[in-house]
Amino acid sequence: MSENVNLLIEKIKEIQLSGDNGWHVSTRSSDTGIGKTFEDLLGKEEDNLDEADFFDIEIKSRRKFSSAMITLFTKSPDSPKGVNTVLREKYGYGNPKTLHATVPSNRASFNSFSKHWFQIVVDREANEIKLLISDENHNLVDDTVTWNFKTIENKLEKKIKTTAIVSAEEKKENGKTYFKYVQVHLMTGLTLERFLNAIEEGHMFVDIRLGVYKTGKNQGKTHDHGTGFRIKAEHLLNYADIVNLDI
Repeated sequence: MSENVNLLIEKIKEIQLSGDNGWHVSTRSSDTGIGKTFEDLLGKEEDNLDEADFFDIEIKSRRKFSSAMITLFTKSPDSPKGVNTVLREKYGYGNPKTLHATVPSNRASFNSFSKHWFQIVVDREANEIKLLISDENHNLVDDTVTWNFKTIENKLEKKIKTTAIVSAEEKKENGKTYFKYVQVHLMTGLTLERFLNAIEEGHMFVDIRLGVYKTGKNQGKTHDHGTGFRIKAEHLLNYADIVNLDI
């Protein structure tokens, strides 16, 4: 267990004693406000670095009793070259083309906009996780999009080796949203083998969110909003070691 856990507990206790009896106004209006508000209270600046949030501890914020999935980490596929643009241009929709898809691992899911079936599978012989794409008639058209096992293992080690899952209560007053951070669970032990088991047993999902930059120097180029590996909290219990922290 990280030696910084006690530091995090003390920081959370300070947060609980501050604000209006522990309630803090959301610093962002979107669904990501719960996490952004907590990061602001920790004093963490927003970034896209491939590092943990609080020293070596990754922070995941969620609404208490929520059944929503937890995004473990984001990682674009390793291949083929220019994979995000390839996916968007070949399987995207609209003008300009975008591709948003929630891809399961226990079955193929049909994207009615793309008119394709998507599924992730484990190929242990090739040491890869593959994205399988089929046409409307279930004919496989693409199995070249992959994540290497080593890439995933590096993410598990560097990003979420020790993860604090922070649960908050929510209320709305006078048009504003407030959060009160009340519970913390510590997650460790999510190894590559356990991660692969979660895929093979149908509990892991990949969210593909590819758009286009509308302005600036990258205008017209592919914008990866974060290709995320996600799992429900109740299923995560089967693959990681999770303990309740006394705060």
